[in-house]
Amino acid sequence: MHRREFLTTATAGATLVVFPAVLRAQSKEPIRIGFPLPLTGTFAAIAADMQKGAQLAMEELNAKGGAMGRKIEVLFRDDELKPAVGAQRTKELIENQKVDFVVGGLAAHVQMAINEQTKAAKKLYISVSQSDEISAKPDTSPLTFHEALNPTITSRAMATYGMQNLGKKWWIVYADYAWGKQNNAVFTAAITKLGGTILGSTPYPLGKPEFSAHLPKIQAAKPDVIYAVTPGADNVPFLKQAISFGLKKDAKIAQPLHFLYYTKEGGAEVF
Repeated sequence: MHRREFLTTATAGATLVVFPAVLRAQSKEPIRIGFPLPLTGTFAAIAADMQKGAQLAMEELNAKGGAMGRKIEVLFRDDELKPAVGAQRTKELIENQKVDFVVGGLAAHVQMAINEQTKAAKKLYISVSQSDEISAKPDTSPLTFHEALNPTITSRAMATYGMQNLGKKWWIVYADYAWGKQNNAVFTAAITKLGGTILGSTPYPLGKPEFSAHLPKIQAAKPDVIYAVTPGADNVPFLKQAISFGLKKDAKIAQPLHFLYYTKEGGAEVF
């Protein structure tokens, strides 16, 4: 059996066991999947790519007759990178569009709000965001699934590699929301355990990447490495400002995530 066939069969089998009403029902209605994701804002490019992937998967499945004889219909909604909007869009998908289950929640803080709605409605939810909290009490549930890496995996790996190859003294710059906070906490604990030093940290509001007031303090601390937890579109202005200020000459810059979209946007000189 090829890998793709195995994954398709395994996934279908798991869905039937966990959520049998979705696919076993004899209805001729399409299987409706709600997909809230941030089509506007800091993660818009990543979300647009996810949307294209989901559309392609839907078209391929439907061309083969759908799932268990039923067509697949994916309903996209823009959560605007806001928990309250994500919750409202999810509630509308469940109550008005009668979706069978929900996928999405690219931002860590928004997925928590989405999960509250799916838990209340007893709907299957598959999160696509990096998060430690979504898989832990009190946020998880028997119908909550998480397919991505999480900050513990990411930042522990980065800390181990960084201490072995980049330096011992670190400064953390992180977006001040769930994913950024979790990476900051995990990375700080991992670096300290490995014998390194966290000289300081700079939280900033997600979607507002203005660092000029912070860069002199970071430079004065003389870190070996800056750990830049600056996700999505925030990453390009951070790097441009850091390079313009001269930080790249004095320290290395390490990042837990890297996306091709923003490499293209920033250009070769930045990356």
